[in-house]
Amino acid sequence: MNCDCIALKLKDVIVLTEKFYAKRIKELSLPILKNHLPLFYFLSDAERPLAFTEIFNSWEISKSSLSEVINKYHRLGFIEKIDSAEDKRSFSIALTEKGKELRNILAELEDELMTKFYSNFSTDLKVSFEKNVDQVIDNLSEI
Repeated sequence: MNCDCIALKLKDVIVLTEKFYAKRIKELSLPILKNHLPLFYFLSDAERPLAFTEIFNSWEISKSSLSEVINKYHRLGFIEKIDSAEDKRSFSIALTEKGKELRNILAELEDELMTKFYSNFSTDLKVSFEKNVDQVIDNLSEI
């Protein structure tokens, strides 16, 4: 069905993006779930290990789910937990070398997706599109 509703079109973009990641993760036999990709993006974009609360505040999942995700990838050797010197109950999280290798593969997948996403876009159209999306996010953030 053809629909002019922009919200449904944006949902379609999200669904297709998730399908892409699920397919490529399966094809490459990567030991990660597509729902857990944000953890690797948060940790790789950070210039220092991140506290549990920093990740929790950026990612909209429950604390118990976040704990499970962190423990899973810690057991698999992709992230390390760094105990806090000030508070024994706290720790920070960082990517291990193995985690950085996985993140590099994920970056390649992102490049692959973005190449497809922006096919037939001129450079000007790409820049304009990204500015418009940023503006929409700013506008909706006021809600």
